[in-house]
Formats: sequence, structure tokens, C-alpha cells
Amino acid sequence: MRRRLNEPGTIAKALILLGTIRTEEGDHEDGVEALEESVAIARAHGDPAVLNFAVSHLIWATVNARLYARTRELGEEALSKMKDDASVEGRPTVLGSLGIAALRTGDYAEAASRFAETLELFAARGDPVGMLEQIESIAAVAAVAGEPMSAARLFGAAEALEEARAIRIERLYVTLRQDAVTGLRKELSEAELRAHWQAGREPTLEAAVDLATEVAARVAREEGE
Repeated sequence: MRRRLNEPGTIAKALILLGTIRTEEGDHEDGVEALEESVAIARAHGDPAVLNFAVSHLIWATVNARLYARTRELGEEALSKMKDDASVEGRPTVLGSLGIAALRTGDYAEAASRFAETLELFAARGDPVGMLEQIESIAAVAAVAGEPMSAARLFGAAEALEEARAIRIERLYVTLRQDAVTGLRKELSEAELRAHWQAGREPTLEAAVDLATEVAARVAREEGE
């Protein structure tokens, strides 16, 4: 037992767990620190499975901590290793985190593209939580990229589907929604916001995914020009 506890792989996994818990609790500095250590240990001891796991968790922790330069650095490195293998477990986390970093730093075309790709991966896996978090993300980028009515409809759809399925999304996506709604109230009257939000509550999950994909493509195209 003592030897197992001293093995680098075991230590790295323990640090991943600690860092993830700290991040979920909102202690971002300690979360990032623990996960950076886990990545360093996994790199030093050449364990690719543990390294990929640690890196994907670290990327999520850095975007929660608003360390967007580090998110981009780690995310691009991770994607270059994953290449086009959509089956890689951590790929949606990496893509979604890069999308949030792009959104928060004003690159709306990249954000929309990243969120759309992440949504496609979650849809292929039949993961409703992942799909709804990406619908929320696309709504958030639409809200700041000149698509306030689409944003309101998507937020309404996500809210209704989360309620119907008793789904709780990650705290970071709740923050994205709150920030976006603050902006929407400057673009739309309360009556307009309420009407579009309510209209969005009607679609099925499949219809919401289709709408989000359409909106993301439009934002990526228009913001990329």
C-alpha cells in the first residue's frame, strides 16, 4: 500500500482530484496549482493517459480562473496531440474551454466555431448536459455578437430543457448566462426579451441543437469577415 501511494501516477491522480474539487469550490488558485503539479508529474514520468486527463482538467481550471493565455497555450497543445480523433475523452472539454477563452477575450468568430464543434461532439455522444452547456455558450456569444433575439431564444430553450430534465449545468455556464442577460437588457426591452425567451422554451432538444448550430455558423461567418 505504501509503495502504491508513492507511485507518481497515484500522486498525479490524487492531485487531479484535489485540483478539480478546489475548482468546483471556487478556489481557483489552489485548483490550478494542484493541477499544474499533476501535469508536471505526469510529463516527467511519461504516463500519456494520466497526462491527457490532467491537462484537460487543468485547461478547465484555467478558464474558470480566467487565465485565458494559459488556457489557449494548453488547449492548442492538447488539440495538436488529439488531432482529429473525436473519440478522445477530453476533446470536448478542451474545445469548450478554448471557446470560453475566445469569448471572454473578444474573438467571437473563434468562440462560435469552438462551441459549435463541441456541441457536435456532445450531440454525437448523446450527452444532454454537454449539449445544453454548449447551447448556453452559443447563446452567450450570440448576445455580444449582434444576435440578441437568437440569444434570448437559445437561453429560453436551454432553461426549459434543463428544468424538464432536472439538469444542473456547471457554475461557469451560469455565469456566462448571467453576464449575457445583463447585456441583452441593454439591447432589448423587457417585453422583447421575455417574448423571445418564452418562444425559445418550445423546441425539443434536437430543435434547440439545430438552432444553436445555425446561430453559431452565422456568428462565425459574420464576425470572421
